[in-house]
Amino acid sequence: MRFLLSSGALVPGFRRLSAILLLLGGPGLFGGSGLALAANPSPGGADTVAQGGTARAGTHGLGSVLAAPALLGLTARYQIQASGELGPDKLKGLKAYAMDSNTGLVAMGLGWQYQLSEPISHLRDLPGWIEPGTDLSNPTARSILGGGLSAALADRRLGLGLGLSWHNRATRFSDTESWFQGNLSVAGRVGPGEELVLSFVADNLIVPSNVESPLTFGTGMALRPIPEVGISGQVDLLTGAFDQPVELAFGMGAEGVLAETVALRGGFRRDADRDSDFATMGLGLLSPQVSLDYAAELVVGHADQAPAGWEDGKLRHQHTLSLLIQL
Repeated sequence: MRFLLSSGALVPGFRRLSAILLLLGGPGLFGGSGLALAANPSPGGADTVAQGGTARAGTHGLGSVLAAPALLGLTARYQIQASGELGPDKLKGLKAYAMDSNTGLVAMGLGWQYQLSEPISHLRDLPGWIEPGTDLSNPTARSILGGGLSAALADRRLGLGLGLSWHNRATRFSDTESWFQGNLSVAGRVGPGEELVLSFVADNLIVPSNVESPLTFGTGMALRPIPEVGISGQVDLLTGAFDQPVELAFGMGAEGVLAETVALRGGFRRDADRDSDFATMGLGLLSPQVSLDYAAELVVGHADQAPAGWEDGKLRHQHTLSLLIQL
């Protein structure tokens, strides 16, 4: 079983995007330990999380800033989004994204993610000698600061993307570790609107010396046959690193919009990093300028849990609330 823990980096860009991101910012950036694997917490706001975490699919969510920057240039928009998370293991998280594809044919996005939790301590995380009575709780802080660029071609039907991110992780029993990561992506849009969107991503292209960060190949697909109905999916192939086997992660989701004001969402995702399966669901309140979104993730299968989804008699679930503003 793998445990992938991650974060991201800043790409300098337009002043107004930087200013917005600073306004949305919060606690300092933390991160890194041992030879843990390095994979991002689910990027994107509640609208993406509720649809199986399909951040590599479609042009509506802002999770593509970190997951598939090529998607940013396929539509003209200027958006910001802020999210808060609560989950098991005393997890608290913040996310902030901003993107601009109105200024020209080169779109840019910035993203920041921060998580603080107290997961169950594992032997690999503990020091070699422990005094009797030592508190074995292991507070863990993770952060990502990243950005992406997208060049739009062929009347915004083709996008070429480049992403760079800075990762940071810290735990109680280990030194803070930081590393850079990068990705390349290509995305295309078929049809007069956004009927079909496809993306392909090569991620974790920088090989850090202090953490495992397996080269990942991902693909995403979003199908919207009518404006009121959307279907999305993504598949990631994690190549072996440090003698680890090749693993497969995937997500799928759907969205239905009622009267252009209420979005009902649901999905499923397989997290190979944690040997976990998640059912996802959510609700969105929509308007042309502002959207308020909620998502819940429920563990429905885990290699270390029996019965699935329960730990110490409590369901393990996570909640995300997001506010998106269209400017």
